[in-house]
Amino acid sequence: MSPLLTMRMRISANFFLLMLGLSGLLFGLMGYILSRTMDSTHLGIMISSFFGNLPFRINDYGIIGGVLPEFLHPFALALITMALFPQAKRKARAVICAFWLIVDLFFEIGQCFGYQIAQSMARILPHSRVSEILINYFVNGTYDNLDIFAIWAGVISAFIISELLVKKGGKGDATQSFSEKRADTLKISKQEGVLEAGG
Repeated sequence: MSPLLTMRMRISANFFLLMLGLSGLLFGLMGYILSRTMDSTHLGIMISSFFGNLPFRINDYGIIGGVLPEFLHPFALALITMALFPQAKRKARAVICAFWLIVDLFFEIGQCFGYQIAQSMARILPHSRVSEILINYFVNGTYDNLDIFAIWAGVISAFIISELLVKKGGKGDATQSFSEKRADTLKISKQEGVLEAGG
């Protein structure tokens, strides 16, 4: 496969990762806006302050609606981060997924210790709107085992999708950079020139 074609495949794969991640974020935001009361999230409060109450609601997502944001958040952000680092190999992509797993698990499990975390944050962080939002999140949030499962599922799904997209014909890692492939091509050309001169 030519280096140029390999580069185009990588760009296409990263563009797809980015679009899929952004779509996941958008879908998750719509879920928050349409399925939850406007005063239950800071996003809803901001939207209602600008536009008032929405004329329609989707009040019943069932169990899926409860865990969908927890699935989409690490899923989407892991895909977007991997798309921003197109040269990342498998280990780097695994580290990216592990980072978002840890972040989301911290915020979910932290809701079990909301008051302790809030007291620590109040001592460490200066009082601001951001610190107030974080403290309210931990104090008023509700821990759920299903959310933990959804976070794991989101990260694993993102990693599997990235693996499927960056594979080259099912063999090896297709994230080898264009410059590395170009260097290999030049090396082979030089070797052929030496052999021809020697012959």
